[in-house]
Amino acid sequence: MAFFFPPALPSTNNVRSGGVVHREIFSFRRPNGGKYEGREWEGIVKPVIEKWGRFVKEYYS
Repeated sequence: MAFFFPPALPSTNNVRSGGVVHREIFSFRRPNGGKYEGREWEGIVKPVIEKWGRFVKEYYS
């Protein structure tokens, strides 16, 4: 599995972040029907966050 991380956008007004604007690396479309409708957090978002956390912990800790 490969991940593509787009470069962060430069900022001219945010000194505390080192001049970098936050950019999302995951985006999700809201389901319109099916087993995930109304369960977006439990069925889609939370599992991705947990898997990403395990990846970061295993390879970058």
